[in-house]
Amino acid sequence: MNRVVVADAGPLHYLVLIDCAGLLPQLFAAVLIPPVVRDELLRQSTPQKVKDWITSPPPWLKIEPVSRFHPVAHLHPGEAAALQLALEMKTAVVLMDDLDGRAASRQLRLAVVARAAIAIQNHRLVTGRRKWRALNST
Repeated sequence: MNRVVVADAGPLHYLVLIDCAGLLPQLFAAVLIPPVVRDELLRQSTPQKVKDWITSPPPWLKIEPVSRFHPVAHLHPGEAAALQLALEMKTAVVLMDDLDGRAASRQLRLAVVARAAIAIQNHRLVTGRRKWRALNST
């Protein structure tokens, strides 16, 4: 897939914890996050594994500022900033798990990819690799 996606903190947090963040560059050309999302991933309560990951982010993860942040009712700051960044960067896809954030994404006509979709893709990739290995070993 050759698309750029803008991500909220939640999906990145959990994909890092389950060692699946490395799937993102297989699915997207780049992952963009606003600084407020990076800051959420650096909170004191965040697991050290996630903090280490965001402190030395992979090259496909880009931190891009939002030109003018506007809080949005019913959304956390990271979700609101991610949606605003998606609109500013003219990306058509957001990576977001929160129900309110996903609903807001759809209202803005942005496609939503949730953490579950990444996990399903991972299952397909792993299953496909196993089948390929089985075919090549006969």
